[in-house]
Amino acid sequence: MKPFGNLSAQSVTLALALALSASSISGYSPSTHAADAPTPPKAYVQHCAACHGAGGEGGTGPRIIGPGWQHGGDDESMTTSIQRGFPQSGMPPFDAILKADEIKAVIAFLRAQMRASPVPVGWAPGIGDKANIPEGVVKSAVESFRVESIAMLKLPYGMAFLPDGRLLVTESREGTLRIVENGKLLPEPVIGTPLGEPPRDHFRRRMLDVAVHPSNGWIYLSTSEGADGPPGITGQITLSRGHIRDGHWVDSEVLLELPSPEGSGARIAFDKQGRVYFSTVHAPSGEDIPLEKTGPQDLSSSYGKILRLMDDGSVPADNPFVDNKEANPYVWSYGLRSPLGLSVDNQDRLWVAEQGPRGGDELNLILPGRNYGWPVITWGHPYDSKPNSSNTNHPKMEQPVVSWVPSPALSGTAFYDADAFPRWKNSLFVASLKQKTLYRITFDGDMANLQEIILSNLDRIRDVEVGPDGYLYLINDNSGLLRLVPAS
Repeated sequence: MKPFGNLSAQSVTLALALALSASSISGYSPSTHAADAPTPPKAYVQHCAACHGAGGEGGTGPRIIGPGWQHGGDDESMTTSIQRGFPQSGMPPFDAILKADEIKAVIAFLRAQMRASPVPVGWAPGIGDKANIPEGVVKSAVESFRVESIAMLKLPYGMAFLPDGRLLVTESREGTLRIVENGKLLPEPVIGTPLGEPPRDHFRRRMLDVAVHPSNGWIYLSTSEGADGPPGITGQITLSRGHIRDGHWVDSEVLLELPSPEGSGARIAFDKQGRVYFSTVHAPSGEDIPLEKTGPQDLSSSYGKILRLMDDGSVPADNPFVDNKEANPYVWSYGLRSPLGLSVDNQDRLWVAEQGPRGGDELNLILPGRNYGWPVITWGHPYDSKPNSSNTNHPKMEQPVVSWVPSPALSGTAFYDADAFPRWKNSLFVASLKQKTLYRITFDGDMANLQEIILSNLDRIRDVEVGPDGYLYLINDNSGLLRLVPAS
């Protein structure tokens, strides 16, 4: 597969880097910070802003200006946090990258930024401050729409529609499953759902994705527990299924229990035959481990994979590695880093959006048994002090259909095949966290031939779904559940 037709992945990523560089690496955005806000030091712009926001307001990582810090707010504690990092949460150590005076400058900037940007009452770590819901008619290349606010939710992560039209939404850190009925959020969550472990840092989630079987009504949930601690100590991702009856979770069954280094990923999708696809993220590896031996490249490991299972949790007989005694029989494809978006199109093809390191986010068409390269090849750059770029090609590894540099931090996806927006048919919608953007991508066969930005400057968009009414539904960190409806 070749990205964007005759364009190489390198030229696509370069073009996107030029298009996004002004907003991604210029430091402050005057529209979102006070006029007297302090100027960030070079070390913050280069190493912190991409994850924590230009002013510490949060991005793919948590907000870091506020009334307190998870690991201590005095100078010594903050210095230790920066030097040692939290690799299990995705933050690398900076002791070999930043000098002592650079760390002091970062801390001084954060304190000055707090004085310039007072924290609102009710602030919670990792939650954005601005909804930025557009008013009036929004015009895209081929459709016009309005954005409606449906319900406020607490850090939603995944959503899915029931056959009767009700919408299920997970609240990730709360560990709750909510129901939206006739456009209204029911006051009480579903009782008795599987619960992951309460989060102990800003990155963690305890309830993740939700999906509904296309024909038999089973509801599938993924949860996370015990997924923080020292490097090398992992937690667990669980895939369960059940039903909802009179507001209660019933008939609960555990289908998979897998080790996981963090409370993210664990997206669920179904093909037309009702088989389940389940995504897992990579795990940090020691520097002495060859890239070819890390979890995503190890067929016996569940890290960095797309898994495929029957709807009852059994192994499909036609999985590509089912006869390989050294492989995990559920593995459908491997070599993935952080796949946070899974969608099946009307041709029953699986598309996956995944986050890369410091750039290199990818959209991949997933084929059975294929190796998608991580961490051997990537269009991103490693989270370490090495100045060299990573390898981008390997003869036995797949290239992305689309690659983004800088990284928008891709998240949920949805394939559109409804009638409310007829000119959006056969489009894939891809949400993002850091860029807070909703993309629309169209294809010519297995190659992308158009990409446009439908919405931008919302809060971090976690997931996107097509409703039975043909409208497009979004969930994001601050403004909850939104709906895109035709302008007419």
